[in-house]
Amino acid sequence: MRLFEENRFRGVISTSRITKQILHIMESKVLSLKQACELLGYKKSYVYKMTSAGILPFSKPNGRKIFFDREKLENWMLGNASTSLKEKQIEAATYATTHK
Repeated sequence: MRLFEENRFRGVISTSRITKQILHIMESKVLSLKQACELLGYKKSYVYKMTSAGILPFSKPNGRKIFFDREKLENWMLGNASTSLKEKQIEAATYATTHK
């Protein structure tokens, strides 16, 4: 029983640490490569590949480290949005009533 309680306590500590990291990312305007990877859910090598291909917006102010604008990354993640069937039906009904 004691082992279970210790493991549960460790889980609470690691969850708390992760929550703090997420909060820090959400409060920051400028993100490091590591923070951007955490936000996007991608590995470091893949993020590098996307920056070199010009897919992800980034800054490289001193020619060495790369940084990311959190808001631009969020906009990029939401960039190719797809509408739901319900939204398409509403759009079609609105068009049909206004273009008679």
